[in-house]
Amino acid sequence: MLAGGVRTIGTRGGWMQLGFTPPVSKDRLGIYGSIGVDDPNDADLISMTNRDWRIRNLVFAGNMVYRFTPQFSVGAEFRRLMTNYLISGRRNSNHVNLGASYSF
Repeated sequence: MLAGGVRTIGTRGGWMQLGFTPPVSKDRLGIYGSIGVDDPNDADLISMTNRDWRIRNLVFAGNMVYRFTPQFSVGAEFRRLMTNYLISGRRNSNHVNLGASYSF
């Protein structure tokens, strides 16, 4: 909190995903990749107390979905998060998702 009250923090960033279905998979396999970034305006990161502000967040991900039948599919995703903090520096995190879908 600032002496003048709460202020907004400006940010810039975006997210993009690309997908591909290999022709040999006969529409059974989908391969996807994505990237996202969030970068707050460093000049807005001020406060009365010392804080470990998040100054940049970058995420990469890749996943695959395989359709065994038109109703049943499984997927796996790997996601890497890289977050930079003002005081403690860069922190990394890896995340794996597994999923299955049955539609009727």
